[in-house]
Amino acid sequence: MDFLGVTFYQFSISWPRLFPTGVVANANEKGLHYYNTLIDSLVHRNIEPIVTLYHWDLPLALQEKYGGWKNESVIDIFSDYATFCFQIFGDRVKYWITIHNPYLVAWHGYGTGMHAPGERGKIAAVYTVGHNLIKVQYNQV
Repeated sequence: MDFLGVTFYQFSISWPRLFPTGVVANANEKGLHYYNTLIDSLVHRNIEPIVTLYHWDLPLALQEKYGGWKNESVIDIFSDYATFCFQIFGDRVKYWITIHNPYLVAWHGYGTGMHAPGERGKIAAVYTVGHNLIKVQYNQV
């Protein structure tokens, strides 16, 4: 990418790739190695990494146990995951995006059912999820 004149590269960290259960405990070493290698490679080439923490890949265990983003407990669990990422990658990553398209996470996950978890017509859930995603963003700023 450096030979193309690319100066930044935006990518997402897969929460379940680092923590399959969603809970910050023992990180998946292969996932950790992958992201460290990617970030190091970009920085070595003077390409600024821009990292998204959530791009529609909630760990299944959190969906099953808590009902996903409908449950406020997931806010704190996400905060632990985000803090872990900031601590591990923050020495090389300056720019972070908390949630990719929170509107679509709420609307298509719980309104139209087009995205996971595929719930349809749950208008109250759309607003609850949207509210919880705003809280997530607030907690990380």
